Amino acid sequence: MTDLVLYFDGACEPVNPGGVASYGWLLNTGAFGHGVIREGKGATNNLAEWCALGKGLRYIRDTMSGVGTLEIKGDSKLVIEQLTGNWQCKAENLIPLRARCLQLLAEIGCQWSATWVPREQNEKADALTRTAYEEKTGKKFPERRRKSRA
Repeated sequence: MTDLVLYFDGACEPVNPGGVASYGWLLNTGAFGHGVIREGKGATNNLAEWCALGKGLRYIRDTMSGVGTLEIKGDSKLVIEQLTGNWQCKAENLIPLRARCLQLLAEIGCQWSATWVPREQNEKADALTRTAYEEKTGKKFPERRRKSRA
């Protein structure tokens, strides 16, 4: 049995909403992924965060067997609290993403937990998100002071 830690992050830059919604995820095994989920209308930071988690979970479901436990870590308090059921998910565009993540967790079939971490403890997933933005746009990721989401 393999015990996994999945880190995820998403961003919508240079404006939220309506920018480039990019994501990144990585596992403690070294596997990772990143990309752009949407641009312009409908692109939001929360969409990118949920998609980052979903992409990581899909990778686990499709490529790994014998998962013992899964610890999910992200700096989006909204996603962590909605995933665990502590907060309601009311946004119509996010409800199906939450449902899909819960379905993927059921299909993986392991014990899991989800924990909010400060941005400083999520730097590698954040870097993947930035890389996805830069690869898509050919521009440097906006370096305005981003607050840690508590």
